[in-house]
Amino acid sequence: RKSSIVNYMNEYIDVAVPVGVRKTFAYSVPHEFRERITTGMRVLVPFGRKLVTGYVVGILDEAQIGSFKLRAVRELLDPEAVAPPSLVETALWVARYYFAPPGEVFRALFPAGTQVAGERKVALTPRAATLLSGGFRPPGLRTQEDMLLDILAREKSLTIKELAERSGIRGAQTWIESLAAAQWVQVEMSLDAPRIKTKEQLGIRCLEVGPEAAASLTATQQRLYAALEGSRAPLMLQEVLRSAGCTASIARVLERKGMVEIAPATIQRVPPDLSEMRNPPALVLTAPQKEIFDRILEMILQKKIGRCLLHGVTGSGKTEIYLRLIAEVLGRGETAMFLVPEIGLTPLLSRLVVARFPGQVSLLHSGMSAGERFDQWNRIREGESRVVVGTRSAVFAPLKDLRLIVIDEEQD
Repeated sequence: RKSSIVNYMNEYIDVAVPVGVRKTFAYSVPHEFRERITTGMRVLVPFGRKLVTGYVVGILDEAQIGSFKLRAVRELLDPEAVAPPSLVETALWVARYYFAPPGEVFRALFPAGTQVAGERKVALTPRAATLLSGGFRPPGLRTQEDMLLDILAREKSLTIKELAERSGIRGAQTWIESLAAAQWVQVEMSLDAPRIKTKEQLGIRCLEVGPEAAASLTATQQRLYAALEGSRAPLMLQEVLRSAGCTASIARVLERKGMVEIAPATIQRVPPDLSEMRNPPALVLTAPQKEIFDRILEMILQKKIGRCLLHGVTGSGKTEIYLRLIAEVLGRGETAMFLVPEIGLTPLLSRLVVARFPGQVSLLHSGMSAGERFDQWNRIREGESRVVVGTRSAVFAPLKDLRLIVIDEEQD
């Protein structure tokens, strides 16, 4: 049986690897990772001749492993689980129901460009490099091995695949291993960093100082310091300098005086569609709308699982019912999801939802940049966003305590 309980016995894990294989793979866990590893976490694992991002889907016991010798997890890519247990369970169900490779399903749970991978690279050893640079050749080598060394002397470092393609040698892998055994080349794993990561810029924030410190400032310095007062969170340095009409040297003077702190700060890439509508109209439910709202609310209050179909022409007030139900869910500390069939339907709807629930909404659809999707996904995972608006792929958003899913225009 699988369990997500974290303890010192977590010696083996079940991992979904993003390859076209309809199964998961067992790996051993090094001792230093056993107390931290759990389901819903991403790990770096060897697969074939590469290192790839894998997704922990369960903890295995020794009886399930048998006498097989397992390859070990190389790194934990997350300090804690990033996919809640309910989402892990959903992804495994999707893989079974649609007869899809589990690793490919799990990859869809995470923003594109966040996977880590690695390939083995080949380079000359210092001994071989010194020999070849002096015009000498290692003794007793075959023609194929000589060709590989000549290519490496020119190119310095290549992946095994690149070296095999450049040489055109059949079975190049065998000759590379032979050179490595003789210590003429060294083969090391090289990791590719994720294409998408947190964006940072220099930020500046005001520090608490006495009134005498502010009195000693020049007029320009006072203008910059005044632009920062009252803000506890860091502001983007360049934006503050531009609005205050100052240069970076003025900010550095304030830093030396101990009045401000300048340090890298995370920038949230916010999609334009999340701009808030002003003064959203206050609507009053009609008697039929109120009856429907009350019936669905009763199911929410009783924590019943169910599906309800709201049928009505455009403008009949379905969206207002949705928003009021979302408000009820949020008021109980739970979360909600609002799915629409097309990207074109999200801008107006997202602004309407943002106006009703400011600071609590995230947007997810393929029309956003990879960086925007990454930042929105992180806000959801960290619990900053409690309502997700998006197209079908948004169903994999890592919401915790999900209680309500609205599928607008479900026939599409």
